[in-house]
Amino acid sequence: MTAGAVDATLGGVALPQSSEDLPLVPGEVVFPVCARIEGVDDQGLRSVFLAAQYLSDGSGGICRVARLSALALRDLGITVSALSMHDADRGWDLAIPIKDARGSRARFVWFCARAATHTSHYLYDFPGSARTHSAVRIRRRPYCVWIHGYEVWGIGGQRSDYAAAVKRAGLVLVNSHTTLGRAEKVLGRIPQAKVCWLATESDEDPPVVSRPTGPQTVMFLGRSDSLFAKGQDTLIEVWPQIVSAVPGAVLVFVGGGDNLDHLKRLSAASPAAASIRVLGFQSQEQVDRHFSQANVFVLLSYVEGFGLVLVEAMRHGIPVLASTEDASCETNVDGETGFNVSRKDRKAIVDRLVLMLRDEALSTRMGQAGRRRWREHFSYSSCRPRFGKIVGPWLVA
Repeated sequence: MTAGAVDATLGGVALPQSSEDLPLVPGEVVFPVCARIEGVDDQGLRSVFLAAQYLSDGSGGICRVARLSALALRDLGITVSALSMHDADRGWDLAIPIKDARGSRARFVWFCARAATHTSHYLYDFPGSARTHSAVRIRRRPYCVWIHGYEVWGIGGQRSDYAAAVKRAGLVLVNSHTTLGRAEKVLGRIPQAKVCWLATESDEDPPVVSRPTGPQTVMFLGRSDSLFAKGQDTLIEVWPQIVSAVPGAVLVFVGGGDNLDHLKRLSAASPAAASIRVLGFQSQEQVDRHFSQANVFVLLSYVEGFGLVLVEAMRHGIPVLASTEDASCETNVDGETGFNVSRKDRKAIVDRLVLMLRDEALSTRMGQAGRRRWREHFSYSSCRPRFGKIVGPWLVA
């Protein structure tokens, strides 16, 4: 672990706090940090077909990983084309050829099979999409698959077809050491797996980086789905104590989901309901505005395989309160860019939130450290060479 890094563990295993901590396999080919992978596509012998459920901006975390992969492959000089399962009649901004299956599984499989005539490698956004590779015409083409977290080490780990798709892949891209460790507990050892931390799609600073002058605001961003696994209920439970300690504080929930009505009911039933706002789905412009108005960002999840929303908070210079029950504590550095606490420790949650809301100097320091961490490890320019070092050997093998 790099000098000065805050030690963090999950299940007794030290978690890296720097991209320099990500280990290379002995004998692994390491590509120089450059704008392309030399020799891979110069003679038109290597190309990648990216098959994903969604590719339109704003379609969720797995979609963001697929988009990031497409951008990195393109900018590394690889010929890349793509297929989207659900993005009917959307405008494309990735500057690559994209087919649209229009929600049809049969069309999705057919497009994947047809791509074998002009592509050498396949990349799938998650194991569910990678099941397509069992189609007869694709088996002779190597493929890579992303695994993200709960779909593999949670409910997805119980699916034999998902497990088979992971085991058969020539390369498995994993978003964190936490995800890899938990996936291997469910699936067994995955020797072809490589950890590749994620990033934002650009290096641009957010539209507004100045801190708010209004009420002290705690922001949550995420979907409210059937699992309700990101800590929304916990936040609502402890919020009356926060408001008592920090009068005038406001809790803002941003994000849609099938269980949004349940979140609204919980909020309305709280003794501190007047200071809780459930906004639902918001456009990216609106999300950026909410970030610019927030003093603290909170995500008390147990299902994050990485936590891209934490990276977005860091990019906006906002200190983070995250959980120790998932990969959030690999992304957020406890005591430096915010705090990591157990979801079960209500007292610690209240104490850390109150501290960050009251101590402006501490919050500013942590927010600035978060922005530095984003730029060094989670910006697009830091991710692209990291991604290239991993996929390069797979492409030239």
